[in-house]
Amino acid sequence: MPLKEGYVVDLASLEKEVLKLTDWYTDDLFYSNDDEMIKADFSRIFCDSERFTDDSQEIMAQYGMGVCTKKMMMAKQ
Repeated sequence: MPLKEGYVVDLASLEKEVLKLTDWYTDDLFYSNDDEMIKADFSRIFCDSERFTDDSQEIMAQYGMGVCTKKMMMAKQ
């Protein structure tokens, strides 16, 4: 996990989000001898290279999961 300070939620909540939003085993599922693998050592919750720069293109933006994640399970706290 990158830096552990500076978030608006506590570390336990952040770790729950990482567990929930991490794309587990993608490297195993899509492995190919013919392709070069680019693999980050941390969850896409910290840096998602596939996110749209315009929230109107991102279907999950309505849930706070667009370019800027606005809601991190705040209702469950």
